[in-house]
Amino acid sequence: MSVRDYAMYTVTAHAKDRILTRFNITNKELDTWIQRLLQQCTYVETQSKNRTKYRLNDIVVIVDPKKRAVVTVYSENAYDDIPVNTHTNPEIKSAINRALEQFSNKKKVETAKKIHQDLVKMLSANERMINPGTTYFNANNAWEEFVVAFDAVKSRVDSGRTLINEAKARCHDD
Repeated sequence: MSVRDYAMYTVTAHAKDRILTRFNITNKELDTWIQRLLQQCTYVETQSKNRTKYRLNDIVVIVDPKKRAVVTVYSENAYDDIPVNTHTNPEIKSAINRALEQFSNKKKVETAKKIHQDLVKMLSANERMINPGTTYFNANNAWEEFVVAFDAVKSRVDSGRTLINEAKARCHDD
């Protein structure tokens, strides 16, 4: 059972921050992503403070049905009680480290592909600004496009770096 009346839910600032950093979602993708999550998730339990827990695969979403708000979203594995440490079997630790390395490499490529599109927009705006025939009015419009694309690149780099650094931090020497 999905979240009832999910289209009427708002996303708290806390939940938005968590989604953007934990799932490498951009501001532009956020609304579609959260709507799909709320539509496809399954009820798990009712918690304290009138909050309800739902899950879609390994993504957990906590909502406040009275306020019709998404409170937070996290990966089911984000709060594991068993850290990977020196007491972990070396074979298991090695497999985890390989998986985290593959994840990091995949995220780098995915992030680079998204950044490439924004860099193309930046370059196009930049070329319009430096064109000898460009008027100041057109240069101002191109500048705004340039800044928007730059902010998108910065956001993607920061978001990708956060995920990659977290994966690296979870890797431990064998």
